[in-house]
Amino acid sequence: MLLPERLLRLKPSFVWKSCIGGGLSIVAGLAMAAGVIWWQIGEAHRLLEEKALWASGVAAEAVGVSGQETTNKFIFHSYKLDVTFRDGEGRRCGGEVEFDTVGGSVEGGREAEVRYARGDSGRFVLSWALEVESSRWGAITIFVAVGGGFGALLIAVGIGALRKLADAGRCAVRGEEVVAQLTKVVQHTTHGKHTSTAYHFKGTLADGRTVAGKVEFPAKHQPLVLDPQGASILVLATSDLPSRPVALRSDCHPYSITEAKLAIVERVIEGLRNPASAQR
Repeated sequence: MLLPERLLRLKPSFVWKSCIGGGLSIVAGLAMAAGVIWWQIGEAHRLLEEKALWASGVAAEAVGVSGQETTNKFIFHSYKLDVTFRDGEGRRCGGEVEFDTVGGSVEGGREAEVRYARGDSGRFVLSWALEVESSRWGAITIFVAVGGGFGALLIAVGIGALRKLADAGRCAVRGEEVVAQLTKVVQHTTHGKHTSTAYHFKGTLADGRTVAGKVEFPAKHQPLVLDPQGASILVLATSDLPSRPVALRSDCHPYSITEAKLAIVERVIEGLRNPASAQR
């Protein structure tokens, strides 16, 4: 056995970073998904109300529209318009109208119409907003899909962090040491700079079960390599969950090992890498 007798102790920094980071990521993901869905439910309800009001409303006179259209990549359009009109009693009324579209836009040059609720001129609908109804439904769908997708991604990241913590805790108690062979090493770069490396590995437990996985370390770190060629690394795995092993970093992270015990581990590994020097 290379590592000290179980129970291994998890590094406090690893524990609190996993708990806080994972928890915050899950909360942020849930908040984002819920917020976007709630926002777009309101938009959908407003669009349905506008359709109903157009069917039953009273036609206004002297309609005037001003404002701005913001376009992104000629696909996404956002409108913020100021609408004025006169109701049946000749009073000047109006308000602000905002809506978003995807894949369609208000046709320029078309005369704007307004219809308002009987007895309540403060509730009105602009014809331009309904002429792009299908594109507004498209915007609602896109916002829900994108916001929900980002929320789900944050939740998955948070769950992944907490799962890594649980795996490390399980292996700290009953993890079996496995000499795993590296099957693939992939360097990741950002703007031409090496930022991290992913190590794919495969090994076998004492009962013959296969242990396989992947671990990614920042560029300044590497796994606990056991041979001079850098072809094998040390991982911990349990027979109940062999598909979720824990690959150790060169400093035995995520476990906290005293300097004295780490020195012993390093001497044993050096003996494995260079048997001739160990015999001397």
